[in-house]
Amino acid sequence: MAFFKKLFEKESCAFCGKEIGIFGKKKLEDGVMCGECQKKLSPWFSDRRNSTIAEIQEQLDYREANKAEVAAFRTTRSFGSYTKILLDEDNQKFMVTSARDLEEANPDVLSFSDVTGCTVDVDESVDEEKKTNAEGKEISYIPPRYTYSYDFDVVIPDTDMSMIFTSQSMFATSTSMRSASSSIPARWRSKPLADPD
Repeated sequence: MAFFKKLFEKESCAFCGKEIGIFGKKKLEDGVMCGECQKKLSPWFSDRRNSTIAEIQEQLDYREANKAEVAAFRTTRSFGSYTKILLDEDNQKFMVTSARDLEEANPDVLSFSDVTGCTVDVDESVDEEKKTNAEGKEISYIPPRYTYSYDFDVVIPDTDMSMIFTSQSMFATSTSMRSASSSIPARWRSKPLADPD
């Protein structure tokens, strides 16, 4: 009985003090936090359970300071259609986000100078486009048309963490390749939090 009593015992969030039950607890190495405070962490952070209260507080402080970086961010170039890499070339900063409202999402703003290298792996797929003739048969265009599909895996390590960007872009041309507008989904090497506890 004592086990179940302890299991369902409410605890307080180490950061906001909110009382939380068993289903709202987000475990830390030395305490718990609530779901609302967890939402304030970086979406690319995945090591909460092995982090101490002090380490999480440090990140929450950083995330609060990051709001000013987001407010000052001015996009000069953008890559992607859903998840985007946004550049602020004037201030040598960038961010990776799928959010429409940047201030609400508070995506991490990183400096170009934080990047320590880049590794690129590109896979190309080529498919011929065809049309249906009057008899209902598929035939080639004259000249032939092709759809080129590219998968990009770009690893950009920085001084504290690594990111992986993967992108796909598809386009067709009758004679030669044209420039493609990339669609760049992105994810950090540390996956976003998804665990239910």
